[in-house]
Amino acid sequence: MAAIRIVIETKRLLEEAQGWWAWSWALDENKLRVRSAIESATAALDREVGKAKNFWKGDKRAGKALKDAENEFNRATSLAKKMFDEAEKEWNATKARDGAALARQAIEKHEVVLKLAKAGKTTPGE
Repeated sequence: MAAIRIVIETKRLLEEAQGWWAWSWALDENKLRVRSAIESATAALDREVGKAKNFWKGDKRAGKALKDAENEFNRATSLAKKMFDEAEKEWNATKARDGAALARQAIEKHEVVLKLAKAGKTTPGE
């Protein structure tokens, strides 16, 4: 599945980026590459979650768990974006590495959202 491949590649890039030194983070090419990968992975996961939600048949408790996971993902995403913005303004490689770690965690939280959405999904043949 293309969406899963994009997510795996993005997580690998973010893991690699956590080890980059200041010069690596200073390159606009690398900053763009990281942000673009995060946006692509998030969009791919959003599409998959949307597909699963189209066939949602979960109960209220499952719906609450899904909503809570979505809220946690959104908070993690906001925190990662804020950290990247601060890193860029301050030219701070440590914050950029921290932002990469936070972005990876946000993507993992998004994967939990997808898992929960699929758990409540009912389609013909499933």
